[in-house]
Amino acid sequence: MGSQNSLDIPSSLSTVQVSIIDITYAPFVPTWQSMGPRIKGLGKRTALTYSFLVHHTDAFGRGEMGGDMRVDKCVEDIMKEHGVARNTVDAIIRSHAHIDHVGRPSRFSFRTKLVVGSGIKEAFYPGLPAVKAAPVVVREFLGRKVEGLTPSQFDLEIGGLKALDYFGDGNLYLLSAPGHALGHLKALSRTTEDTFIYLAGRR
Repeated sequence: MGSQNSLDIPSSLSTVQVSIIDITYAPFVPTWQSMGPRIKGLGKRTALTYSFLVHHTDAFGRGEMGGDMRVDKCVEDIMKEHGVARNTVDAIIRSHAHIDHVGRPSRFSFRTKLVVGSGIKEAFYPGLPAVKAAPVVVREFLGRKVEGLTPSQFDLEIGGLKALDYFGDGNLYLLSAPGHALGHLKALSRTTEDTFIYLAGRR
């Protein structure tokens, strides 16, 4: 990875804490679907999948794949086991709307808003059965604020990707990463003044 300056990341002393949540989802899927084209001898692979809990310390307390899929525990259950109450989560930020990345927002408090990339809300809201192509049913949106990000909000550029300073203090950037899916988002979390964790929902 290049230096902070070469990636055009704005300077900041503000940081976030990032915890990895092993959601126990390990699909055994054809390799070519995520790393095409097909390569002889590389038939299928186990694709480990994680969610991330991003804790903004200064703000804490503010109000189709052809494989096998298995989930042993939900994100919110794993959080509870580690002492994080679901009603303390301000927002769920979806990387994209493929079925293996949407989760169950309905299991969180109504105060937890859902943040989605450009075009997602327009394409899939309010969910099944109203929108046949939606990856989730209406109950996942019902009574919840759904914030659809717009291209104009991504007014920075980091590492060649359009970026949005989510908290406004330089510790969490949402990156617009089109290609894999409609409205695909990645994130860059500042954990010290000059170190980062790159959170990528797919390549």
